Amino acid sequence: MTDTQNSRADACTATVTTDHDTPVRAGRVARALAPDNTASMTTRTDGATVETDIERDSTGGLQATVDDYVVNLGVATAVLDAAAETPTAGVDSTAADHDTAEPRCSPRCRRHTTIMSERSVSTQQDGKRWYTVQAPEQFDRAELGETIAAEPQQVVGRTIETTLGDINDDAGSDNTKLTFKITDVGSDTAYTEFIKHELTRDYLRSLVRRGASKVEAAITVVTTDDYRIQLQPVAFTTEKADNSQEHAIRRVMIDLVEEAAEERSFEELADSVIEGRLSSAIYGEAKQIYPLRRVEVTKLRLEARPEELAEEEAAAVDVDEDDVADV
Repeated sequence: MTDTQNSRADACTATVTTDHDTPVRAGRVARALAPDNTASMTTRTDGATVETDIERDSTGGLQATVDDYVVNLGVATAVLDAAAETPTAGVDSTAADHDTAEPRCSPRCRRHTTIMSERSVSTQQDGKRWYTVQAPEQFDRAELGETIAAEPQQVVGRTIETTLGDINDDAGSDNTKLTFKITDVGSDTAYTEFIKHELTRDYLRSLVRRGASKVEAAITVVTTDDYRIQLQPVAFTTEKADNSQEHAIRRVMIDLVEEAAEERSFEELADSVIEGRLSSAIYGEAKQIYPLRRVEVTKLRLEARPEELAEEEAAAVDVDEDDVADV
């Protein structure tokens, strides 16, 4: 297999070329790949060779699409190999040499094909297809679910909510909700970024006690890699604290969150929240002011990415210059 790639100012392209035994087999491989090809992909045959041109707007998107294509190619060739090796009663084995012969699969393969066909028929009727939504590397690229759309770009921008328990297969973490936003699509996979962490209302209500204080704060910070995020820590005391004690606890929250942002990237800060390290640090400091029962970060939300911050700063500079000119 050969893979040639070309980057232009407005697009990135690649051509994947694979050699197969015969023109008949190449044709079957091309037909097997066709349903999974997106509008930016073109597959053709040249004798015993299959060539697929892929074009994406970014190098990352191109790489993701090529990776997915190679996976689909492997599945297609594996199914054809299984069909060639598995005899079927009542079918002449020499028919495999003719283009009109039906692929033959093992019973397991046929069951899988039946399931996929049922869903494919329902989606093909309205011209839509399913995309598997994948978490970012930070969450080990866990599968988050599926979404359906007629075109790949319709998927970009959608959000999907799950729980930390679902990702880690740990029911004890079901009180932590995570939200992801789809940023790119490659073949039948939708890639995401992490945008929000939030504790469930039921869990937070279970922490409230009569005769005790609940100290909250909403803190907006910028991480070392220029992501602006808002965090909302909360502390629950064992008894009722007075105003000065609540103020001091809130001050500890703000200071520790700001210090954490000054030392960490967005991913590192998010990890410290999700894993409970930031809330533990706040607890350790604030309990010296007044006895605490629990500290949590109830919410972390991505407010702006580096490029968005840069645009805001540029716009602010333009406004300041206009004000000076008016004076």
